[in-house]
Amino acid sequence: MNKLMQDLLGIILSLVSVRDQPWAVCKAWHRLVRSRPDLMASILVLDRLLEFPRSSLDDDMSFALDEAIWRGFHDTVRKLLTSGLVAADYDGGAGLNIAAVKGHTDIVTLLLDWPVNAPRADCGHGQALVSAVQYGHLHIVRMLLDWPVNAPTADYGDGKFLGHAARKGHLHIVRMLLEWPVNAPTADCGCGQGDGHALVSAAQNGHIDVVTLLLEWPVNAPRADCDDGRALVYAAWKGHIDIVRLLLGWSENAPRANSLDGRALVFAARNGHIDIVRLLLEWPVNAPRADCRNGNALREAARNGHLDVVRLLEWHRERTDTL
Repeated sequence: MNKLMQDLLGIILSLVSVRDQPWAVCKAWHRLVRSRPDLMASILVLDRLLEFPRSSLDDDMSFALDEAIWRGFHDTVRKLLTSGLVAADYDGGAGLNIAAVKGHTDIVTLLLDWPVNAPRADCGHGQALVSAVQYGHLHIVRMLLDWPVNAPTADYGDGKFLGHAARKGHLHIVRMLLEWPVNAPTADCGCGQGDGHALVSAAQNGHIDVVTLLLEWPVNAPRADCDDGRALVYAAWKGHIDIVRLLLGWSENAPRANSLDGRALVFAARNGHIDIVRLLLEWPVNAPRADCRNGNALREAARNGHLDVVRLLEWHRERTDTL
């Protein structure tokens, strides 16, 4: 124990004779204690040993455990849980979720293995798994899915875990979920938001490796034009020309360049993505008209000051009018 902790605990011990809410006195060091979960653990355990009333620190117990888990203080977490001052499944499994966010595999294991009031691996509708997926912690994703009791299913929520992994571009997790031996999500699942949502999310966020993996998946692959071509629309909106080109040129069920009455062109023009605007206008099949959607692409480009896009649209409109 370092000198700072020894000094503070010494002061606390000197308050043993204070019987009228002694913890209220101790809270003079409240800020320091809250910033030091290891010290908090020692204080709370001391409180139990001295049988002091602790009503004024009740709210801080879960906070101390939150902080200890967040910082990866395995021994402090164990100390707090052993004291019985806070349950392993406190706040509906909040600690498990924090450990999953931070990638602390040892603390995830400690909480799930705790002999009393352990959190369920699928607590909070699988929130710990969602967090592990979003932050790319493959080892924790595998642990939660493979937990022997109350494990979340890989296809829960119409594949929402797959959707999160695709949105974040975690190719290794996308592949693992699709290959999971029990209740695997389908590559074209809707994730609760429409057919092929994982593909749309990956396209919107520029993850061409995930887009390719999903489109090439041997079973239940999403159509490249799923959900009325929204993967193309969102890729164009975000400026991902490599994905726009990939989708337009896909060998089966490619989206039309004028999907949703040219919405991809409008979004690309709005954001000044001139290379995508040109690609769409010059696509050899089903190219959008430069004045599609009542000239909305031109208005959006002009309103946002994209003069090069305005000139390109005007040139194509005039060229079309003369044909």
